[in-house]
Amino acid sequence: MFFERIGRIFPLWSALLSICFPLLATFILYSQHTSLQELEEQTLLSLSRSRTASLQKHLSDAFFSRHQHSDPYFLDHHIEALSFLQQEQKLLQPWASHPATNNRLELEHRLSFLRSEENRLLFHETKTQTSPQCKETHETQRHPIELDETDLKRLLSLIEEIPPDSTTSRPQLIIRDFHLTRKNQTFVLEMNLLKREFP
Repeated sequence: MFFERIGRIFPLWSALLSICFPLLATFILYSQHTSLQELEEQTLLSLSRSRTASLQKHLSDAFFSRHQHSDPYFLDHHIEALSFLQQEQKLLQPWASHPATNNRLELEHRLSFLRSEENRLLFHETKTQTSPQCKETHETQRHPIELDETDLKRLLSLIEEIPPDSTTSRPQLIIRDFHLTRKNQTFVLEMNLLKREFP
């Protein structure tokens, strides 16, 4: 009787055990596989972060090496020294000096304006902030100027440092305000800059 009961229960236990062991083994393998995937993802994320940090460090070092010990008169020597509308000046010169020109006075006045300080970029410092890492100066344009598309491209590439020029030690220049309006064949420009110098 005892053996008969065991005989009836044993197939039930053996069937139950034959189902439970594979399920348990599958669960254990799946959890190990999941933890391996998580470990692989964490490793890849760490590797990506280290590459990003290395690239940022390289870019930061390149930036500081390019802008450290910059020329404090960069604006004076390179930006404010620019002359604009050269092509128009070349076209007006013969007509303004020809004695038979009807509107000679207007042409002379226009030519005088183009060559004068009125059409030169001039900035004055309005606000200066200094820290151990950087000196920031707000440069405000004194008066609007006229320029053409070629002049505008040349000016913006010089301010934005396109292409990067490693030969001159220059401050970082950031355009704070920029207003450009069309006036016949030319543009009228008003802008303010932020100049950063790194000791």
